[in-house]
Amino acid sequence: MVTAPPASAGGLGGVEKALSVELSRSGDELLGLSVELQAFGLSEGDERWVVESLTEEDLVYLASFDDGTSAELVVADQGLLSALIEVQTLGRVTPGQPPARPPTRTDGVVAADMIDRWLVDLGVLPADVSVAQGIVRQNRVLDRRSVAITLDPRAYRAARLSLSFSGGPKPGC
Repeated sequence: MVTAPPASAGGLGGVEKALSVELSRSGDELLGLSVELQAFGLSEGDERWVVESLTEEDLVYLASFDDGTSAELVVADQGLLSALIEVQTLGRVTPGQPPARPPTRTDGVVAADMIDRWLVDLGVLPADVSVAQGIVRQNRVLDRRSVAITLDPRAYRAARLSLSFSGGPKPGC
C-alpha cells in the first residue's frame, strides 16, 4: 500500500463508513486514540509515480502478501507518525505540525502495532477497493532511495486514508 494523492472516491460512501468505524474502533482499543477518517481515495501508477509520491519524512515499511510474494509498501506520513508517537509517549496528541525529520527504525517500531491493526481493518474491504488484503508489514523501514531500487517496474495500486486524531489537532495519512 502506498500513499498517493486521493482519487475521486465516487461510490465509496458505504466503504468509507465501514472503514471509518473499523479504524476508529482499532485506534480506541489499541491506544485509546480518537481516530476519524476524513477521506479515502484509490489511485494507480507505475514505480516512478510511487517514488515521486514519497517525501523524506514518510515512514515507509516494506510489505509483502501473506504468501511471501511481491514487494509492496506501507507508508505513514509525518502527521500520522507523530500522532502515534505522541499518544504512546505523552498520552495525548498535541496540536500543530511536527518538525520535519526523516523517520528512524525506532519510529517504525513505535508505530508498528497500530499500522498492523489498520492493515487488518483495510484487508476486510471488498476486493475491488482494497489494496491491503493479505498484506503483511515487514520490519524493514525504507528511505526513498531504497524504495526506488526495491520496486519492480509495474503498475501499483494505492489507497490514501486521511485521518484526524483526538478531535482534529493533528492530521495524518
